[in-house]
Amino acid sequence: YANVKPFNSILERENYSLQTVKHVLDNYSHIEQDNTLSLEYVATIIELFCICEKRNKGAYMFRDVLSNLLGYIDGNVDYLSLLMSTNPGFR
Repeated sequence: YANVKPFNSILERENYSLQTVKHVLDNYSHIEQDNTLSLEYVATIIELFCICEKRNKGAYMFRDVLSNLLGYIDGNVDYLSLLMSTNPGFR
């Protein structure tokens, strides 16, 4: 989330190349699973969602979901709290 910046113009958007997908594929390809969404697809969607959220001042929900997901992976957030973080207005 912290590594991407929002577009500042239509031209910048049209000439954009993904910033984080190569890093994700290089470092996490071992978690790729058959019969699931590809890691490249998921990384692309996450990057674009991060950029989109940063274009909207005051938006926080996707950042908070990612933060809670990381907390869940690290064992600091329980599954129910992770699910609750996807609800509108959760902080």
